[in-house]
Amino acid sequence: MKYYGKMDLAPFACTDVSRSSFINRACYDKSKQLMLVQLRSVYYPYCEMPAAVFEAFLAPPSMAAIL
Repeated sequence: MKYYGKMDLAPFACTDVSRSSFINRACYDKSKQLMLVQLRSVYYPYCEMPAAVFEAFLAPPSMAAIL
């Protein structure tokens, strides 16, 4: 995990992303409002992320639409 070291993904709800060649996976821990995005092989954390924002992140048919 970039900036955090190792992190247990057990409390996270993870979704594999197949419609992007850059974003592989997105994970969310609702209790901590913490989103993790796996870009290629590295997870990047996004803190204080409301659940609605995480859901909107996953919604577009193309991940390029959000970048």
